[in-house]
Amino acid sequence: MPAEITLPILVYGSKLGLKDLVGKLEYLSKGIAIILAFIGVKLLFHALHETTSLPVPEIPIWLSLTVIIGVIFLAFLLWDAAGAAMDHRLETAPPAKRNKLRTIFPLVKRVILLVLAVMVGFTLLSEFGVNIAPLLASAGIVGLAVGFGAQTLVVSNACGGMHPLWAPGDIMMIADHINLLGDSPLIGANDERFGPRFPDLSACYDAALRALAREVAVAHRVTLREGTYVAVPGPNLETRAEYRMLRQFGADVVGMSTVPEVIVAVHGGMRVLGLSIITDQCLPDALVPATLEQIMAVAAKAEPVLTTLVTGVLEKLPA
Repeated sequence: MPAEITLPILVYGSKLGLKDLVGKLEYLSKGIAIILAFIGVKLLFHALHETTSLPVPEIPIWLSLTVIIGVIFLAFLLWDAAGAAMDHRLETAPPAKRNKLRTIFPLVKRVILLVLAVMVGFTLLSEFGVNIAPLLASAGIVGLAVGFGAQTLVVSNACGGMHPLWAPGDIMMIADHINLLGDSPLIGANDERFGPRFPDLSACYDAALRALAREVAVAHRVTLREGTYVAVPGPNLETRAEYRMLRQFGADVVGMSTVPEVIVAVHGGMRVLGLSIITDQCLPDALVPATLEQIMAVAAKAEPVLTTLVTGVLEKLPA
């Protein structure tokens, strides 16, 4: 969300009184009713299509745009109303409780902001197929962890292996990543309390945590690979040409997650350890079709080894 839109709304929201808040909630309820009616009509059309095979009428683009604008406007109103209610509570609270409320309210606002971001994201996904809702949700959870003071993040994933000497079932420790998702969870207004506008990503994966993971692997006689993870949107597996291209880019494994969470964690100053279970071999000149059942089976078999590594690292962390 651009700063020139967000900041005036936050400033205005801080000046709202209860009378203005009630008025805004009245408009809010009417707006929600309109959008629910629109969604109900769409569901009715699809239900008729499923039961009678009637064609589903195409929803005009202007109507979809209206709904999206309405959802964004409602998100602004909710944020506005929540800020006004919290400010009013601070003004009327006894002095002894104000410091406690000043600590709690910023975290509550982050929770509300996450819910609103997911709401807008799912609306975009529903109306235009813009695939940002999962990105917002996963990265938003890490953002909340940063807000609550978490200092270390351990991420894991299942991935396809493109290194010719590695096999399914191996575990790779992420040394670096390539972001081909086409988006970033940091787009929008930045809150300097949680991290800089342009965080440095030259060392996303903490060297000390990686050293601990190597020690644990040696102690438990676990083969631990180390390489570069590339994140792609999916949800399909890649073609031979795509595997060949990704390998030439310098990637050792490919997956569809992890990178957004890591970006938010690094932005918030967290130390990150990343571990990937290689579930299938993606060699373009010897490619064998993979099924979800095979991928899940390999991941389940490697899970105890992954658990041993993560537990061992956590035990070595200072209290």
